[in-house]
Amino acid sequence: MLLCVSSFLCSLLFFFVVASRTCPTHHNLIPSSSSFFFFPLRLTDCGNTNAAQSKKLLLAHGITRVVNCKSLDDPNFHESDPDFEYLRFPIAYHRRDLSQRNNVQATLKYFGRLHNWVDGQLADNKSVLIHCLAGAHRAGTASISYLMHAGKLSKNDAIKIAQRQRPVISPIGSFPELLDKLEHALSEKMEDRRK
Repeated sequence: MLLCVSSFLCSLLFFFVVASRTCPTHHNLIPSSSSFFFFPLRLTDCGNTNAAQSKKLLLAHGITRVVNCKSLDDPNFHESDPDFEYLRFPIAYHRRDLSQRNNVQATLKYFGRLHNWVDGQLADNKSVLIHCLAGAHRAGTASISYLMHAGKLSKNDAIKIAQRQRPVISPIGSFPELLDKLEHALSEKMEDRRK
């Protein structure tokens, strides 16, 4: 496993360290164009099921905290290992979970579960993998939402940063609308704080 830092990007007060990974035996786990997002000294990464399944790969990168964006019946691969902690965030069910509540508080509460958990893990100096099957749509959307939250970024800016680091990330279907709701909710929250 080779980890090499390829460049540094600075956005607002947060630093994103771009790290390319290459491994001849694990080329499908995390494409060489994928990256880690470091928020002050800690790691948040977006990946696929193969990456989440490989305990060796996770431990090699210090990842013991995992957000599973797949269905509730999909396994948390290392749940029986006390060193690992999981958060289930089946983002594809957002319409059911948010039902018809199209308001700021419901959206903040929905995403708050993910954002607060990741914030807590990073504050505890833990590295976090956010994954789904391909690491593109569900995990990609969840990762974009976290960039919006932690970096105080717009939806479009967060998508650009995420796609620059992991080009397969692509919010599809109802996910762009969900991110629009989050952008509006975060904006309202910032406005309320200014008052």
